[in-house]
Amino acid sequence: MKNWNLLVVEDETPARERMRRLLSAHGDIEVAEVEDGAQAMRWLDSHEVHIMLLDVQLPDVSGLEILQRMKNVQPPVTILVTASRAHALDAFEFSAIDYLLKPVENRRLDVALDRARKILTALQDQPVKPALEAGPGALPQSLARILVRSGMREQIVRVEHILWVEADGNYVNLHCVKEKHFIRENIGKLEQMLPSSQFVRVNRSALVNIESIVEIRHSGKAARAVLTDGSELPLTCAMRELRDRMQFGGG
Repeated sequence: MKNWNLLVVEDETPARERMRRLLSAHGDIEVAEVEDGAQAMRWLDSHEVHIMLLDVQLPDVSGLEILQRMKNVQPPVTILVTASRAHALDAFEFSAIDYLLKPVENRRLDVALDRARKILTALQDQPVKPALEAGPGALPQSLARILVRSGMREQIVRVEHILWVEADGNYVNLHCVKEKHFIRENIGKLEQMLPSSQFVRVNRSALVNIESIVEIRHSGKAARAVLTDGSELPLTCAMRELRDRMQFGGG
């Protein structure tokens, strides 16, 4: 069984002891502990860490500051630990996959760790790779294909087969015509790489292939895009651009 390296960043001794006791039931996880943000950054610089249980309130810097400092690198799969529900939104703002309220409950910890395992297993520690060549007429630096790895397979996904892209922290789901791929990439970076003539950001969490939109439904001031796979996505940005490009055939 593969072991995942987990780092607990927690300054309170009782909380660390409780976490250590709960984690002892997970035989596939190797646990390390640090007490503050400076120790955490040094550990992350010198060790491979797959999962991080990160306390939001630390004596030197906040857990959120640690994630902010790591914005230009790939952080571990992060689960925030907090004494306040007020930080729940911060978990998603800073690309954490979940948050746990203190005192941490065994059931909630199990759920968060199961999700972390699924993410790590799906990724197989491999980032997304763009195909080297761009298609005819593609914009400079735009992708025509994405190379994704699933287990022992490497599969080429053509961007025109992507219906829409769903953000999930530092990961995305590529919803394609016949299947879905879960890959490690930030949606903002992927937006810059995909052809802007073909994909539009319809809300904070979704990029849509214009050709996959079959209908725009209005309800009061709200609007939703209906896609060929039946998905309905809220339209909160680029509404005028989207309407113009659909009316005049893109480009």
